[in-house]
Amino acid sequence: MEAVCRLFSARLGAGWYVVPGPAPDEAHREEKAPDALISDGKITAAVEVTQLTGGETLHRYLTSKPALKRELTKALPESFQGTLWICPPDGFALPVTRELVTQLQRLVAEVAPTVSAENPQSYIRFPMMGWLLKTRNNHHTEWLCRHSRSQFHIVLERKGPPGIYYLYDECDYGLWSHPEVEDENMLLDSISSLIEAAASMDNNDRQEVQWHDLWQVIFVPSAPRNVSVLAISKVYSLPDSALQDVSSAIQRKISKFSERSWADLHVLALVVPLRLEHNYLLALREDLPGLVDLGNLDVVVAVYQGEASLLWQRDPKLRRP
Repeated sequence: MEAVCRLFSARLGAGWYVVPGPAPDEAHREEKAPDALISDGKITAAVEVTQLTGGETLHRYLTSKPALKRELTKALPESFQGTLWICPPDGFALPVTRELVTQLQRLVAEVAPTVSAENPQSYIRFPMMGWLLKTRNNHHTEWLCRHSRSQFHIVLERKGPPGIYYLYDECDYGLWSHPEVEDENMLLDSISSLIEAAASMDNNDRQEVQWHDLWQVIFVPSAPRNVSVLAISKVYSLPDSALQDVSSAIQRKISKFSERSWADLHVLALVVPLRLEHNYLLALREDLPGLVDLGNLDVVVAVYQGEASLLWQRDPKLRRP
């Protein structure tokens, strides 16, 4: 609210302040009312403040990351001290399902006692399932799947029977590849069921299979007590996300100004979490009326790190500084 007052003071040349007394939403609990009234002693503005999230996709990522850390940390033994980093294969993305969180909790409880300052690296055996199809016999061995090639395929081709095989896994967590594992014997042990299945198949056979992907775990004894997962967010378009973000916020809040007039000006202040989103919203400026219904709003401002910038005004009441 102070940032909006400073913006109005800079543009109108007077000292704007928050009107003392109960805020409108406190004085009119039976109605949808704005957060505060500000004034320069002559003009009064009703201001509603709302927090942008950075877009739905980014918001889900930002909220799911600490939630996952919190849930996985619960699985650590009480005596455990330090940070356990789980390193899934490339492409592992947040958010994840509740079922996967429960599965990871069990795996964390199993692996945590196996790491120490002297032995900081280990692996969790992540269960995988899917279908194996043998397309034809051949003099050489080739394994194909929807992921990029890795040591996983190389070991299968070196140790498995001749033939062309296609593996389809049913675990869709956004993975781009199977994990790279330096210890070939450990890897071979985790995928031996695939080799056994391949040895029993004829051309065009299709068989349900199970195996384990090995996810590396790194223990940092000097770090805080928690479990963190290396993960990415799904790729999204910043312009589309920002537009969705501001449109959703305006549509949620304009109803507060639709039933009655609260002041000379109705103002919506959008608190922006990201500099890139703030810069994009500034580029929109006067295009806002063509992108979203602004209802009875007179002014829309963006507030980033405590400073307010004018995005749009119905009439040129707020002149340029």
